[in-house]
This record gives sequence, C-alpha cells and structure tokens, in this order.
Amino acid sequence: MFSDYLKNKHKTIVLGGCILLVGAWVRLHDIDKSGIWTDEAFSLILSAKSLPDILYHTARDVHPPLFYLILHGWMLLFGDGVHTARLLSVIFGIVNVVLAMWLMRLLAGWRAMMLGGLLVALLPMAVRYSQEVRMYVLYATFMLGAMIALVMWLEQPHRRRWLIAYCLLMVAGLYTHYFTVTCAFAHWLYLAFLTSTQPKGERCLMRPSWWVANAAIALMFIPWLPSLIQQMKYSGFDWIPASEIKTIFGVFWQFLNANEGTGYAPVTFYSLAVLLMLMSVFIVIEGNRLGKKYALLVTMAWGPIGLIIVVSIFKPLFVYRYFQMCAFAYSMIAAAVLDRLLERSYVVFLTVLALVAYIQIDGLSVVYAKNPQNLQEFNQFNRLASEVKSHSVSQDGLLVLNFFLQLPMVYYFKGDTLPMYYTPLNSDGTSSRPDGYQVWTLFNEHADRVYVERLESLTTGSGRVWLMDGVWGGSSTHKLPDHWQLLQTLTVGAAKAELFVIRRQDAPVQKTAGSP
Repeated sequence: MFSDYLKNKHKTIVLGGCILLVGAWVRLHDIDKSGIWTDEAFSLILSAKSLPDILYHTARDVHPPLFYLILHGWMLLFGDGVHTARLLSVIFGIVNVVLAMWLMRLLAGWRAMMLGGLLVALLPMAVRYSQEVRMYVLYATFMLGAMIALVMWLEQPHRRRWLIAYCLLMVAGLYTHYFTVTCAFAHWLYLAFLTSTQPKGERCLMRPSWWVANAAIALMFIPWLPSLIQQMKYSGFDWIPASEIKTIFGVFWQFLNANEGTGYAPVTFYSLAVLLMLMSVFIVIEGNRLGKKYALLVTMAWGPIGLIIVVSIFKPLFVYRYFQMCAFAYSMIAAAVLDRLLERSYVVFLTVLALVAYIQIDGLSVVYAKNPQNLQEFNQFNRLASEVKSHSVSQDGLLVLNFFLQLPMVYYFKGDTLPMYYTPLNSDGTSSRPDGYQVWTLFNEHADRVYVERLESLTTGSGRVWLMDGVWGGSSTHKLPDHWQLLQTLTVGAAKAELFVIRRQDAPVQKTAGSP
C-alpha cells in the first residue's frame, strides 16, 4: 500500500487537496442560514460554564461530557458566537475526510482512497452535522481513528503502540457518545470474521493483548459509570420513540440523501437499503478473493444498526443521527465497489458513480434548504431574537410558551434578560415544572425566576411582556388575562413574538398595532 502511495504521490497531493477543498466548501456553505436550535443552544450554554459545572450538568443529561469540555476550551480561545462555535465542527468534519481517505488507502488502495474521500466529503449526513454545535462529528473522528489504529495493529500485531492508540481513541469515543459501544461490537464482529480465515496461532481475536486492551477501555470508563447510571435512572432515554419498519429503512435515506425517503414510491424507498446490502455482499466476496480487508467496512455499516434494532425491541434507542459511523461506512463501501467496477467495466463504473453522486448531491440540496417548517433543527430564531431586541425597551419581560424556543432564546438574549418559561398548573393543581434533568438542569439555580405558573401574577419592570411561540400558538391557543393588551406581533419563519402591555384593571384600553 505504501509503495502504491509513493508511485502516486503527486496525484495524491493534487487530488487529495482538491477533495479537501470540496469538503471544506460544502461544510462552510450556508453554515449560518439556520439559527441555533435547542440542542446547539444546550451545548453552548453548558460549555460556557466552569469545568465542574459542566460535569455536574452533563451527569443530569443524556450524553457524556468530552465534547462540552473541548467546546469550553474552544470558546475560551475564540468566543461563543455561532460562526466560531460551528467552525469547530467544520474542522472535525474536514479531519474526518482525511481519516476516511487514510482508512480507504489501508483497506483498498489509492483509487479507493480518492473515491472514498470524495464520497465522504459530499456525504449529506456528515455535512449536516459538521454545521451543528453537537458531538456527532467529533465522535466520528474518534471512531475513524480507532478503525485506522485497529487495521494497523492487525497488520503488525507486535507493534503495541497501535493497540494503545486504539484503546485511547475508544475511551475518548465513550466519553463523547455512548454509541461507541456499537462500534466496538462491529470491531469484535470483524475480528470474529477474520478468525475463520487465519491460522490458529495468528488469530488476533485470541491474542491476550486484545483482551487486555478492551479491559483497559472498560476500566478507564468506570469513573463516569455512576453518572451514566444516574442518567439512565432519571432520563431513561424515554424521549426516543419506538422504531418502525419505515423508520429503519428510512435511515439509509437520511445517511445519503438527508431525508426520510417517505416521499418516494415504495419500490424506490426500499431499494436503497437493498442496493447497499448488495454492495456489501459484493465487496466481501471481492475482499476474500483479493485478500482485502473490506469486511471491516461491512461490519461497521451493519453491525451497529443490527445491534440497536435488537436492543430497541426491549428499549427504543434507534436515533438515526447516532449512527454517524454507519453513514461513513456506506459511502466507503460504495467507493470500494466503484474501485472494483472500474477494473471490469468503465460504463458500469460511470453509471454507479453517477447514481451515488446524484443521491448525495441531491441530499446536499436538502441540507442547504433548511426550510423553517417547524421549531426544531431548522429555524430563524436568530432573526426573531434580533427583531424582538430592536422593538424592546428596558426591562421588558420575555415569556416562552414553546419548549423548542426556550434554550435558543436564553442563548440569543444572554446578558440582556433571562427568558421565562410558562409551566401552567396541572388540572389537579399540582406543578408542571420540569424535573430538573436533561436540558432543564441548566435552570435549576434560577428556577423561581424562570418558571411562570400563573399569568395573572406576572409583572415586569417595564409593564410589558413578549410571548414567544410558534405561528400557530401564542394568544390564539392560550387563555390570557383580561388586563393584558396586545400591542404588536412579529413573525419570523415558524415562530412569532407577541408584545403585550400588562395594564391595571382600571386603565383605559389602548390602540393595538401589528407588524408582520
């Protein structure tokens, strides 16, 4: 493989550089078109806290702390602006293209390295999460590095440094995202597959060093284990819905086309998974014939998904964005198939390349569209916050009625005012305040200032309050006190803000105004 690289050194530098430029451009393009959404706001607000506070609040959420600690250091150096925060994910996204090319060179050769780099650079799922302030791209960085270290150790089992590198990268992965366990499962599957082809004395699965390394990974995770138990006890990951057949098949469209695929005819919808399965079978057969290590890509592509499907029978855990490494593996499988087809039929090669490229480039158009059709990932909260600020006066109150607006408004209004959140009493008179876990852990120390249970008793310094909700909500769906008078309405995307003056009961009614 190394001689292959030296022979194509000039081509590698030129083509590899072009691929990296493409990867950087697609990740930076329209990076600020959408505002910060709830999960990103949680990352930014949490990472701005002290290191002990980050560990404390993360232990009450659903993810490990490493990403937030890294983001904390990044923000100390470069600030907490949207562009600079998202740039961290962009950098890891570009690093992932480099690592994918390195891995493909080890597994398949120079041509596959270039094809794999190009397809990973254009992978819609990778591009999307390279534009968000979340841990998924960092998680993929550690897992790609771990796969490289595993392959290098398998080639030279006596070189323990690669096994040590694998061990450290897997630990970093566990402290970044718990689905690292599913990647470890894929690695064990791969070693089990190799066992059937290796002489008895050379089976890496049976080597004591492999077992010691995995024991070390488990031991290094023990300090966080009590926090994981607490997370499972209080969150229970109960926000994840049960998986359906369409959800499982739709995940392949999410990987390569950035949509659920439900708009396609059934034949088209199910054919993508079938096509990827056929590609996987093809490269396993080719790998056995040529002595290649393609099977590692196949176990990484199908092992985590298969494991979580089984687990989800008992406890739903199927969340498509958690399968970052599977998405990378499918692009690299396609690259390995294209590499083999090029030696057999140029026409077939071009046909399959055009098909894969079309699916992925069409997916990029979906990523860039970012239509504000809901109050979740794609929104214009930044514009709404700016509009409210420009129409506000000192000591105006801000009351959020919709969960998905709360944390973004806390981020956008930092230093100005603390947005309140409406938690009306239950029908039996009990409190409906959140339990202080998951995202609500950030409000525990200011709970009495944040949560509003009765609108009738709400007062503000200016005598005015902004209600923040979706365009379908606000005053049209909530019973407001009679002494509240609507002065102005601002609508941006799928969200709106309504300005009310809190009048005295005996005050005269003022003329209302609207602003679309």
